[in-house]
Amino acid sequence: MSFIVGENFSRESGGFVVVGAHTDSPCVRIRPNNDVASEGYRMLSVETYGGADERTAFKINKESHLRPVLCSEIKRLLADTDENKVPPIQKLLATEVGCTPDQIIDLDVCLMDATDSRLAGIYEEFVESPRIDNLASTWAAMTSISEITPNQIAASSDVMVAIAWDHEEVGKRVPIWGS
Repeated sequence: MSFIVGENFSRESGGFVVVGAHTDSPCVRIRPNNDVASEGYRMLSVETYGGADERTAFKINKESHLRPVLCSEIKRLLADTDENKVPPIQKLLATEVGCTPDQIIDLDVCLMDATDSRLAGIYEEFVESPRIDNLASTWAAMTSISEITPNQIAASSDVMVAIAWDHEEVGKRVPIWGS
């Protein structure tokens, strides 16, 4: 949270100007032990992250469906060879960052919707974006308060507040902090 009290603030005439945002975006995160082999398939084990409402966002069985198939191989390719001991995702990441798979000590990777943002509405007055709700709004909130000038502070009779929560249910009536 960040706030600035205008120089002309008083309890009788001042107000609060508040902008709030979430600090994370719901996504699918790759699990630490992510290399799963079963029935001749090599799979990537993932989990939901960021308060994703699995009842509406995914509509799938988390235990069996949140393991998208990374690549399929016949059972003989799953044999205990040095080549097959390195998880495919580790090979892919190593190629992308320009290192060898054994140089990757740990990873924290989220899979995101890569759909392009676009303008929508009859007059293109709305912005649609799969990632704009949390990360962009947090950036906008903190940028807006950091760009308030000394002259604006001197003229203001308000308390200006930017706050970011790491709780997806802001605005909903859910218990938080054990209450």
